[in-house]
Amino acid sequence: MHRFILVILTGFFFSQTLLAQSFEGVITISVKSELTGDNTNINWYKKGANHRLEVTSITKEMTTNFVLLYLANDPNMYMLTDVGGEKTAYKVPLSKMTTPKDLSLGGGIPLETKKEEIVSGFTCRIVEAEGASAQAKYWLSNDFKLPLADFAPLFQTPNYFKFLLRKGIQGVPIKIESSDLDGQVQYRQTLKSLKAEKLNDALFGVPSDYTVKN
Repeated sequence: MHRFILVILTGFFFSQTLLAQSFEGVITISVKSELTGDNTNINWYKKGANHRLEVTSITKEMTTNFVLLYLANDPNMYMLTDVGGEKTAYKVPLSKMTTPKDLSLGGGIPLETKKEEIVSGFTCRIVEAEGASAQAKYWLSNDFKLPLADFAPLFQTPNYFKFLLRKGIQGVPIKIESSDLDGQVQYRQTLKSLKAEKLNDALFGVPSDYTVKN
C-alpha cells in the first residue's frame, strides 16, 4: 500500500470459542509493491467495528510512520502523525477517499484449484482468478472467523479485495498476489500473525494532545 496507501488517504487464537465470535485483537499484515519495491507493514488492532492501523511505509526515499483510525459510527477516517513533536490528526471523510488505480478483475471467474498450502501457520486453499486486466491468486483459510466485511476499510479498497467481496468467496485471505495478464506480480499482501486479546478502548480515539485538522 506504500504510495498506494497515500493515494487512498487523499483521494486469531484458534479455538472453537473464537470461531463463534467477532475477532478482537492484533493482526500483522505486510504489503509489498513489486513495481516500486515499496513495503508497508501494518499492525491492525480490531475491536468490533473499531480499527486502529499502525502503519510503517518504507520506500527507497524514506520511512514513514502514521496511524489510521476507523471508528464505529463515525463517517471519517483519522490519520495521526507526529512530526518533530507536532501531533496532528487529519480528518478525512470516508466518502471522499478514492480508489487506487490497481488492475481490474472485472468479469473474472474464481477457480478453486483444490490445492492446499500452509501460510503463516494457517491451512489455506488456493483460489485463482483472471479478469479484464489482471490475475489474482488467493490463499484462503477457515482456521478462524473473520468475515471479509469486517476488514478495515483500507484493506477493502483494492480491486483484488473487492473481487472477493463481490463473488462472495469464503475464507480469510492469508496471502494475495495481484498480477498483470502476463503473470508479472504487482502486489503481495500477507497476513503474518494474529493474537486474540482484549484491547483498551483508549486505542480507538484521537488523543487529546493531537490537533484535529480537516
